[in-house]
Amino acid sequence: MAFFGASSLHNFVPRLDNTTKAHFQQFWEGRDEIKAMETIKHFLFSLLMDLFLSITEGPEFHSMEHDVEDYINGTFQLPIDFPGCAYHKARLGRDNIKRTLDRIISRRRKVCN
Repeated sequence: MAFFGASSLHNFVPRLDNTTKAHFQQFWEGRDEIKAMETIKHFLFSLLMDLFLSITEGPEFHSMEHDVEDYINGTFQLPIDFPGCAYHKARLGRDNIKRTLDRIISRRRKVCN
């Protein structure tokens, strides 16, 4: 519950504001047409990555975004674990997410110690 405490929220609001402004500048301003569903999914993923993992851009961000999308798309499919099937892609995405998170955690533990 400390995550939602006043001091934590005080720290998160500027990060939320910066992420929101950057997203609007990159994906909304000056465009005649916007694919709302894709743009909103990217925005929410950006917020989550920034708040929970402190990752804003880079190869880990884009890799995780792709893997999470594969995982979500295949989660409620028939459990056919055959290459090319959505369920198989979901399993691969889950494994990639786990490896990426393990790398991030290991790297941060080394920095803290």
